[in-house]
Amino acid sequence: MEKKKSNKLWVFILAGISGCLCISAGFVYFGFRLLSSQTNKGTERWVRSIDWSEDGSTLVAGSSSGCFSMWETEKGAETRSVSDFPGYVRSVEFSPDHPILATGDDVIGIELWNLETGDHFYDQSLGAPLGYLAWKPDGKQLAFTGEDFNISIMDIDTFNTVSLLKGKHTNLITGIVWSPDGSQIASSSADSTVVIWDVDASKPIFQLKGHKGWVDDLDWSPNGKIIASGDDVGNVFVWDTATGKNIKKLGEHSSTVYSVAWSPDGNRLATAGLDHYIIIWDPQTWEVLNRIAVTSGGILSLAWSPDRGRLAAGTEQDTVLIWDVEKQEFVQTLDIVCESK
Repeated sequence: MEKKKSNKLWVFILAGISGCLCISAGFVYFGFRLLSSQTNKGTERWVRSIDWSEDGSTLVAGSSSGCFSMWETEKGAETRSVSDFPGYVRSVEFSPDHPILATGDDVIGIELWNLETGDHFYDQSLGAPLGYLAWKPDGKQLAFTGEDFNISIMDIDTFNTVSLLKGKHTNLITGIVWSPDGSQIASSSADSTVVIWDVDASKPIFQLKGHKGWVDDLDWSPNGKIIASGDDVGNVFVWDTATGKNIKKLGEHSSTVYSVAWSPDGNRLATAGLDHYIIIWDPQTWEVLNRIAVTSGGILSLAWSPDRGRLAAGTEQDTVLIWDVEKQEFVQTLDIVCESK
């Protein structure tokens, strides 16, 4: 009897040690991803976020170098550069109906800029190395992430928090996107899941599971029926937003998929990552329409122009490449050269 008790004790001890080792390994990996932008700042030159203005005349890009740049896209001329951010500028996004640019970096948090005057007029600390944000389609609210794995939604006129989405993710939120009608938000996370939220009720509708690594980006189709999400192991999952079920798993990438982007008409899905390829998919058949090789490095961000004729790609070399859909070639290379704030 004493021998059996002793054996049981050792089983519990070994199980406890094993569990601690697994948790420790998880925190090591979590810490590496979390701190990489801080320890590599100055050497890592990733363009993690890009956005077009509503009329397609201006492009903005945020960099891990601690800055953002804006260009007039017809001539490719840089019109503004703001530097001296203490952290990685992970999000840049034009308001859909105000002359406002929202930026998110992993130290200050979110900042709002008046595009008519050039003034910075609002900032809010997020308390964490994050800075992901997304405008509601009508431009009246801004959603952003913080250190507590939650999503805050702020009224743009009063700067008050009107909703808090919480209690579902168990690790860093890596991306957020609104549904086209503005009633829901989808979020991706380092916990390997995507969550669809009811904004008015501040409750989760679905938690989508299937990814094996960090889910690094996601995008909602223009018709509101599909979400695409990309992960650390090179897979893109396509989800039915009405049922929460997986429609398709796209496995053409050989490395981390950092960006997924629907064309404005919903007829194409672009995906890209560290394998130096941009892949254009046909969402009717899920066949590959185009596989674009990028010789200058991995791709960290994608954004379609409003007219669907151009696709901007942010690289790991502080450049933005512009792909012309009709010409089937890169027609511009925009270099981020940040000046003082």
